[in-house]
Amino acid sequence: MQANTVHRRSLWFLWGGQCIAIAAMEMSGPFWPLFLRDQVGLQGELLLLWSAALIAAPMITAFATAAFWGRIGDRYGHKWMVLRALLGLALTQWLIAQQDLILMILCLRLLQGALAGVIAAAMAYGLHLCTENTRSRTLGYLQSATAAGTLLGPVVGGLVSDLWDYSQIFQFAAAACIAVALVMLVALTDDRKQINSITHPNEAAAPHWQHGKVIVQGLLLALVICQVARMMPQSFFALYVEDSLAVSNMLIGVLYGASGLAMLVAAPLWGRRLDGQRNDTVLLQASALALFSALLMLLHSLEQNLWSLLVLRFAWGICLAATMPTLFGLLSRLRATSGRSVGPGQAAVKLGNFSGYLLGGLVAALYNSTLAFGAVALTYLLLALWLWWLRKLILSQYPNEKETGHATPV
Repeated sequence: MQANTVHRRSLWFLWGGQCIAIAAMEMSGPFWPLFLRDQVGLQGELLLLWSAALIAAPMITAFATAAFWGRIGDRYGHKWMVLRALLGLALTQWLIAQQDLILMILCLRLLQGALAGVIAAAMAYGLHLCTENTRSRTLGYLQSATAAGTLLGPVVGGLVSDLWDYSQIFQFAAAACIAVALVMLVALTDDRKQINSITHPNEAAAPHWQHGKVIVQGLLLALVICQVARMMPQSFFALYVEDSLAVSNMLIGVLYGASGLAMLVAAPLWGRRLDGQRNDTVLLQASALALFSALLMLLHSLEQNLWSLLVLRFAWGICLAATMPTLFGLLSRLRATSGRSVGPGQAAVKLGNFSGYLLGGLVAALYNSTLAFGAVALTYLLLALWLWWLRKLILSQYPNEKETGHATPV
């Protein structure tokens, strides 16, 4: 009972720290295009492409290092990976605040991706505090922290940019991350002993699940496609809203935050719903949500009313809330340690983020925002078909999954 109390307390601190760290990152996220236009003087296609490049830059190095940090965390403890990520984010945000050269900012964004990775570290740590039957619930709980930060960050960033300037955003973010790191150092329990004692009950049976690696690879690809669709609008949405609605930076932040609010509310509910369900059922629901997201993106391209657009963003956030608990929950059933599931999974997420930012900026620059939203809808349609194929593969190759809903780790 005492151990469970300590675990719950650690999860509370982990939730709060992840929320603040994500908010620190998201404070500047929506406003890169506007910052480059006003401060650097970029216009037209060059503005869209540079905005996409700066937003996507951390994804390149994060993709390259995510699996490495996952393995290091499995060996030495994921608490220290949480601290490393927070301090890396603080350092790079502070350095960005001191720069006005676009190439130097690009280099710092690449360094940020290599050193940070708060979400991956928090997820890996959190998975060591939960039981086999509460993984999706725990991931949904932590996803809600990401959602809360995504909701808070753009609003605060918009307010700060309206009152001061962009350098203050980065300085506030750095100070917040340092403060959170100090709290985490004291509040989080050391998970190294838990890691060293982990022995998955089905580990010996792994060779008998002959096609398990195919499913793992399929889930990783699904994560890539999902994140491409999620991140494509990020590179052009602020400019689209400003041109269509002529609203302030703070209202742009509110529109961004609407999806975060929906994720905050819905992610824990999705997590509880997914725990204990069969793998094929989980994938069927995910496929249906991808189809609904495609419809929402088409409606985005047609809507020019602030309140209607707010409703669409909120509905989209409800769909997004199921993504991480669904795909990472399935990955955690297939991998024996959290580092082995979260590391490659986050690498796939970062690859999708990077590709989505660049693809969204490219389509918007070459065509227009309306067609760019259509491209996002097509990506969601592709995701729905891929998840449906994975479901059919599980049902045809592994009939035992119908009864248990669990997979042998590979």
